[in-house]
Amino acid sequence: MPGSILIVEDDAMIRDVADRILTGAGYSVAPVASGAAALDLLKRVRFDLVLLDIHMPNMSGLDLLDHMRRLYVKVPVVMMTADREMSTVAAARERGCIGYVVKPFLPDTLVDRVKKALVRT
Repeated sequence: MPGSILIVEDDAMIRDVADRILTGAGYSVAPVASGAAALDLLKRVRFDLVLLDIHMPNMSGLDLLDHMRRLYVKVPVVMMTADREMSTVAAARERGCIGYVVKPFLPDTLVDRVKKALVRT
């Protein structure tokens, strides 16, 4: 049962690929390139899931998670990143992240992680 997904990714190619994969799987997708754009959208639109890059300029994914908590935005978050450092994973989980997708990802892996995250919530 598809849902609505906010993709927050500064790399246009990765953002576009994730958008096409998830749209093809039946999800409603809103892709944005920055944490600021994501915050603006999260204040106005309810999403079922956020796919969030950790390393972005100006506002990192971890910073965005902090802002979301301060604004009481309750939406499950799955991180998308090439960063495999345990300290980064732990920091994301401490801020409420429920899953992790390692880049580069295969289409089936991304869809599977999204399905699992949506079932958990």
